Amino acid sequence: MIELTMPNRYVGRIFDVVAPSELENGDIVALDGANADNEGAYDAKLPATADLGDVAYYIINQDEFSFTGLDLDSEFSVATGELAKAYPLVVNAEVNIPARKITGTATNGEFLVPADGDSQLTAAADLTGGTKVALKVVNANDTILEDGKRVESVLARVIQA
Repeated sequence: MIELTMPNRYVGRIFDVVAPSELENGDIVALDGANADNEGAYDAKLPATADLGDVAYYIINQDEFSFTGLDLDSEFSVATGELAKAYPLVVNAEVNIPARKITGTATNGEFLVPADGDSQLTAAADLTGGTKVALKVVNANDTILEDGKRVESVLARVIQA
């Protein structure tokens, strides 16, 4: 489970999105119009190069378990075509994401940005190339509790949204 905090501000509207592929907590998506089969939900889409400079992105934060009968299907993940919760990435929000959900090496003071065709944030030394959403790494060596165990994570603050 990711940790999402918003000092002194409301996090914003939470959207129900339909997963275009299997998604896990910490994945990044955009909204791609209303979903035909789920009233009030939106189709999610992965970041695309053409959209990086002007599209808002959301972080998946699924706080539920998925069961088939009594069998656990997944913890904090969503199968293709299923509903997931997507939270807006808004300026000053802090996000603690499992390190495995970041492409590249996160470094304190550097950045995390969406990348073409990838639901994971990508580590970047600077913000050249332009993106609407960017996070600045606060602590590249943090941990969060996941499935009863401590796992490596990265704490980052949204600086552009």
